[in-house]
Amino acid sequence: MIYDKSSVLYAFDVAKQDIRAQNKVVLVEGYMDCVMSHQAGVTYTVAVSGTALTPRQLQMLRRLCDTVISSFDTDAAGESATRRSLALASEFDFERRVAHIHTGKDPADAVLENPALWRDAVEQAKPVVDFYVEKAFAEHDPSTSTGKKAIANIVLPFVADLFDAIQQDHWIKQLAERLNVSEESI
Repeated sequence: MIYDKSSVLYAFDVAKQDIRAQNKVVLVEGYMDCVMSHQAGVTYTVAVSGTALTPRQLQMLRRLCDTVISSFDTDAAGESATRRSLALASEFDFERRVAHIHTGKDPADAVLENPALWRDAVEQAKPVVDFYVEKAFAEHDPSTSTGKKAIANIVLPFVADLFDAIQQDHWIKQLAERLNVSEESI
């Protein structure tokens, strides 16, 4: 058998039954994050090899569940990986969520500090557009044209990835209202 790195998901063998039972999977960046997540009781967690989530891995997961919860590190590489993985997951029609650890720690550090912190982050994972709307409005001033543009640039790619026209319409209306601009400009 030829080794194919594109299908490696750490802990997949031990997590797959729980992934199926929970109908969701938590994706983390590294195997230590995965090990610590399992120790904290979030046993439907798998880790990608570095930050490279592949279509083949998503196909494997899609056979087991409908929801992907992403929680990569909060550094620039982790943020970029989160965006890429969530965009790729949309192609497989997953419900996409983001587990955000408010202390800015990665999952392993959060479990070491307080396992309940990690479990709460997973349980309270936000739908992808909700997460990025909150993040964009916290980082940019919606009363300035530059801030409005930055917010739209952050959020609109995730809205575009939604397959449901009703959800897209909802978010376009919400953004237009919150940015105080016309829906046409969104």
